[in-house]
Amino acid sequence: MAGEPTINPYAPPASDVDGAVGGAPVAAFLRPMFSPRQVGCAAFFGSLLSGILLLQANFRTMGRPAAANKTLALGLLASAALITLLYFAPNGVSTPVNVATA
Repeated sequence: MAGEPTINPYAPPASDVDGAVGGAPVAAFLRPMFSPRQVGCAAFFGSLLSGILLLQANFRTMGRPAAANKTLALGLLASAALITLLYFAPNGVSTPVNVATA
């Protein structure tokens, strides 16, 4: 039919709507998502691993993947050392060590 439109309403837009170049990296936030107090509360009330994960999320949000990877690696190493220490520690030592860790 000659009189029908040739526009496909289901096709994606052919122009750059935002003005951004395709494939450009997304700008990182300058400030972290979680404050030091929030990370400390997560470590104190949750576990050392939860504080480490929030700190890693902060670094990823700020566009610092190397620092995020280093935080995760050292945090997992510190968690393993803490678990090993508490396994061999006497009975009354675990609570003060957990409080000091947080």
